[in-house]
Amino acid sequence: MIILTKRQKEILSILLRISNGTTIKQLEESVNVSRRTIYREFNELKLDLEQRGLTISNIDGKYVLQGQERDIEQLREDIGDSPSQQEMSVSERQSILAAMLLLEDEPQKIVSLAMSLKVSEGTVQRDLTEVALALGKYGITLIKKKGVGISVKGTEFQRRQVLCGILLSEINDYRFFKYIGDDQDVGGNNYFLRLLPKKRIQLVTQALNKSVLKKINIKSDHQSMQLILLTTICLERAASSDNLGEIKAIDGSLKYQSLVYQFMAEYSQIKPLKLDRKEIIYLANQFQSCDNESSPTFYDNDQELALSLQIKSFVQTVSEKMKWDFQRNPAFLKRLTTHIAGLVSHQVERLPNTRIETLTRLSERYQDLFNAIKQAWKVSFPDEKLAQSELQLLLLYFANEYTSRHYRGDLKALVICENGIGTSSILGQRLKQEIPEVKKVKISKIAQLQDLDLSSYDLILSTLKLPGFPRKYQIVSPLLLDDEISNIKDYLKDYQENYISKEAEDNNVYLNNSKLQPTKRLNGIAIGALFCTELVNGIEVIRLNNKATESLSQVINEITGRIGQGIVKDKKQVAANLKRRIDLAPIGIPNSNMALLHTSSPEVKRCYFTVIDLDQSLKMKAMDQTEIEVSRMLLMLGPERLSDIEQDVMGMVSSMIVMSDDTLKLFATGTKEELQNAIAVRFLQEIKSAIPIR
Repeated sequence: MIILTKRQKEILSILLRISNGTTIKQLEESVNVSRRTIYREFNELKLDLEQRGLTISNIDGKYVLQGQERDIEQLREDIGDSPSQQEMSVSERQSILAAMLLLEDEPQKIVSLAMSLKVSEGTVQRDLTEVALALGKYGITLIKKKGVGISVKGTEFQRRQVLCGILLSEINDYRFFKYIGDDQDVGGNNYFLRLLPKKRIQLVTQALNKSVLKKINIKSDHQSMQLILLTTICLERAASSDNLGEIKAIDGSLKYQSLVYQFMAEYSQIKPLKLDRKEIIYLANQFQSCDNESSPTFYDNDQELALSLQIKSFVQTVSEKMKWDFQRNPAFLKRLTTHIAGLVSHQVERLPNTRIETLTRLSERYQDLFNAIKQAWKVSFPDEKLAQSELQLLLLYFANEYTSRHYRGDLKALVICENGIGTSSILGQRLKQEIPEVKKVKISKIAQLQDLDLSSYDLILSTLKLPGFPRKYQIVSPLLLDDEISNIKDYLKDYQENYISKEAEDNNVYLNNSKLQPTKRLNGIAIGALFCTELVNGIEVIRLNNKATESLSQVINEITGRIGQGIVKDKKQVAANLKRRIDLAPIGIPNSNMALLHTSSPEVKRCYFTVIDLDQSLKMKAMDQTEIEVSRMLLMLGPERLSDIEQDVMGMVSSMIVMSDDTLKLFATGTKEELQNAIAVRFLQEIKSAIPIR
């Protein structure tokens, strides 16, 4: 006898129902666990299934349950159809209640709702309290009339969108298409599948396939399902068109209105269909929205859920300690998440526990931020021990973001809505009136999000749910109700206290050390200025005609051969030191075409910084263990013992390289004059902060 857990039964039940196979991603979404968990369950099921003559095989990226038909049928008999045996959760029951009320115009009796859901009237009463709160966020009101029943009141547009949103969140893609493709499938225990007439859905799907779906940019089954459900709901609710309000066509709508007429023609071949002008524009807008919609700003769904939560917790902890919102920029979060995921899953080789000069200087420069990262890592990843160099590499990501973003006193808000028109403009105006701190409001529809820099907004509001959206946002009704305004004010109060008042930390270098006596500080500035001037004037951009067959070792020999006798005593010894440094740890700069070739040696007479452009790029490992093509070498040499000022200035230059995306680009492509000017400007900023002359 096979003894299975509930989760294993769910997985096997899905594999039994989908004979042509299912993907890991579909299993993750259906069972609501991570990819790693699915694989672990497969491994645990392997022996039990082999005893039954069955296997789970991967065929072209889909997992299929294979074996003799009689063995498969016996397994089906033993475990039953798991999903139909599952009890309905509270959230599912409340979603069904909301969907039932949104679909019907006539009031519904509580006793009738209770019988449909097979629960008591008291349970329905309690659920309706939660339903009322949820629908209220969308501007939809629950109406209770004694002796009459329960109904909802709201705009027809919002009613349809919310109903479709519920169905999309509760119905799995492959289950939906299997259901509508099989006349014998009655939907089992999935009430959401049976809320809309199956024949209507099938007919809508057939007509859309012939007229619309092949002519617009549909990227996924989920988008196809969305369009099918929206269209079916439209036909079901067409009698309520008068309550749609004013529906305006989106720019470029004529093409999509034509597609609506084509759809109607296909549908009418089987069943008569007439839609008024409002419904045609409504459907055209939905077609256009699906045609444009993409979600590159959303997180990758393949990311492990547990790991994602850990990383978010880690970033949030650093943000709280530094009073700086590192969760603000989705691009930063995505880069950091990819790096940490590789570390934790051991997919990349970790850095050796040794001193890497560039990273060490960065950690000295941003001591508070580095301490915050180390403390947050211990809290969020207590079982993952990182070497000092790996923690410093994490600092590189945070320091880049820390110096790239500047908060303003004048707040900027982004309002996301279904189509960017209509009531959203009212929402924007009301937001400015009620919250004076918000000086700029950007109205955007979903299709435009990929073109926006989300990190430039202090406040993000949305009139619809955005599953997987990478920034914190608040759902509001288009009219921006009083309680919603109050919530926004509370959020902004906390936001400004935590982040706006925090300026970028002062650079902790010798030139700006206020503990020194004024005379010593002034002497330090004078000496530092002379040293920096000499360093800047010595910068060159040299072209090295290396051959594609040359090794890195040979390239280093050629580079050191170009260094003047006034800088080094023994070129061969310096080359040997540089090669040893490369063997110690990677020197490539992540997300760039550069490597920082550096060493301190008794054979070096004075500090030196210059740039070498290679005719033939070299494949090298970057500090984050990724492989990059290096076409520019940044050469930094120093004597074995550096003075405090020399250390400060050389540290300033090396950390400046990776300080921000802008400086990274400058060092990757800049000319001699551009690099000299940039370093000079940076040094002058140091002097200005050290001598606050008004």
